[in-house]
Amino acid sequence: MAFSATNKLKICKILGVNSTKLNERLEYFAAYINAEVETQVVAEIERWDDGAGTKFIWAEPNVKNFGGGFDPEREKRDIRNNIAILLFFEELIGNSESFVIERG
Repeated sequence: MAFSATNKLKICKILGVNSTKLNERLEYFAAYINAEVETQVVAEIERWDDGAGTKFIWAEPNVKNFGGGFDPEREKRDIRNNIAILLFFEELIGNSESFVIERG
């Protein structure tokens, strides 16, 4: 397991942690962060780089598709959560509110 320096910086920016904290976490959990985990993290970084936050309108199925939602941070939050889960940053996992518009 050896993330490139560029990927480490991107992970820091995405998760909002400093490089010292990231390096400590990577060293502590080195036995669990294998090549497959690294591949999945790099895939999430690529999602981020490919314009995360540009697809943020959806139909809301729990209101019989009579509503829609918008949240420009939805995909970014998903990427953050996925990376946090893969790299054992449990304290960073969570969701914030999104907006739902119901049709009258």
